[in-house]
Amino acid sequence: MNSSDSSYTRWDFRSTSCRQKPISATPTGTYSSNDQGRVLASDNFVNFGSGLPTWTGGWTNTISYKKLSLLIQFDFKTGGKILSSSALNWLRQGHSKESLVGREGGITAEVYPGIVKSTGLPYSGTPVNPQTFYTDFRSRQIADPFIYDSDFIKLRNITVSYDLTSLVGSKLNFVKGLTLSAACRNVWLIYKDLPNLDPEAFASSGDNRVGYEGTSLPTTRNYSLNLNVRF
Repeated sequence: MNSSDSSYTRWDFRSTSCRQKPISATPTGTYSSNDQGRVLASDNFVNFGSGLPTWTGGWTNTISYKKLSLLIQFDFKTGGKILSSSALNWLRQGHSKESLVGREGGITAEVYPGIVKSTGLPYSGTPVNPQTFYTDFRSRQIADPFIYDSDFIKLRNITVSYDLTSLVGSKLNFVKGLTLSAACRNVWLIYKDLPNLDPEAFASSGDNRVGYEGTSLPTTRNYSLNLNVRF
């Protein structure tokens, strides 16, 4: 992470498949490997983009009918990147469905077809141990498969309110307004690129950790019932 502009520079892995996407359960690309069939990192750092969003925005609308009102709020973010440490750990520890590739035949099953860097020929030696293969993504600091767009669209808030002032106005003259409302926040995550997690879930938002997701807790949906009294 470059703290001056929150950009990501990491090693990627040698692949002919699409960048910045999770490992496919049916990979079509070939991977450069060493003579043991283990995936290789590239020789140079690759800039994957910035953790800062290009655009943020939202839309709020209130619909009223007599004493009843409905508030609806949407918001969005687009243009940034997320490096997901959770996705990396799920893969290397065998918890994600992507880590099932190569495990059908036991711990000695070959994971991906590869090209040996020193010879340029397809790897045809001893099948790669899946545990060794998947843990290499962390030990060799290969970040490519775990970087996602941080884009999202959310239905952030819905609030329903009812004006009760007329019910108490004649009996309690000192009450100028009485409103009962029910609200729900984080209603619906309509769109996202990051799998299994909320793009707003971060372990830290420090200067050098913007856009870094590290084993963070899931976000919650909140419900509230409110009574607003004006005197």
